[in-house]
Amino acid sequence: MRKIDGYMRDAGGQALLPGMIQFPLYGTLGDVFVRGHPTAELADRIQRTLRLHSQPHLMPSFIDNHDVDRFLSGGSQAALKQALLLIMTLPGIPTLYYGTEQGFTEQRASMFAKGYGAGGHDHFDVQAPLYRYIRQATTLRRNSLLFSRGTPTVLKDSPAGPGVLAYRVNHEDASAIVVFNTSDREVLLDSLKTGATEGALLKGLFGIDTGIPDVVVGTGGRISRVLPARSGWVWKVTREKRNRQRASAVAPALALERGQFEGDFRLRCRCDGE
Repeated sequence: MRKIDGYMRDAGGQALLPGMIQFPLYGTLGDVFVRGHPTAELADRIQRTLRLHSQPHLMPSFIDNHDVDRFLSGGSQAALKQALLLIMTLPGIPTLYYGTEQGFTEQRASMFAKGYGAGGHDHFDVQAPLYRYIRQATTLRRNSLLFSRGTPTVLKDSPAGPGVLAYRVNHEDASAIVVFNTSDREVLLDSLKTGATEGALLKGLFGIDTGIPDVVVGTGGRISRVLPARSGWVWKVTREKRNRQRASAVAPALALERGQFEGDFRLRCRCDGE
């Protein structure tokens, strides 16, 4: 990273180039999303990018290109979708290699019928699942300057292996929470400190292959959720507050005697020393 930054400045620190290709981020994306490294490695990469580079928003980010193996030559489509969502919500210029949207696994495979190795068939399909997914992810980025101009702050990572990576993106008066689970099983996002106020509403903006629930921020600005395997969720932080219905102390007590109660409530018990 220091070597790349050195190409962008002269000995006196004056800018020579506005940005360089984000190869360090590319390497860490593969390590974390494909090879199962701890998400703390990606958290560290994000933090060092902000610390070392003066204009990270001008650095092209990518998951693969013509000089390296295709992401899908070793990674799954679930991992690919996570990596794409990450570069769409971090500083940089997301750069997609043709054929990613068609699920290509060969490094320089031809897109159209007359190309080498195309077998006489066109392979461009706007109904392809990855094409549709990328269209949704790029729409998320285009619809808000938050994701092209924002600055991320890492909120949580996993130091021991696959698991949670969470960061908050801020730009002017807008904020979003981005959360991944890189594990192949469910994990608990336990008491994540969002930086939002208690009672604020996190409005679901994007979920990988699934709907995303709105979440009301709890005490201390924290939330807890069970994250599905290989999930990626984006919430927008809003000022809207959702009122919580509080039942009386009598109603929950009676319902609990019957074994069931649905809804939010507070229960106080005086045990008289027993």
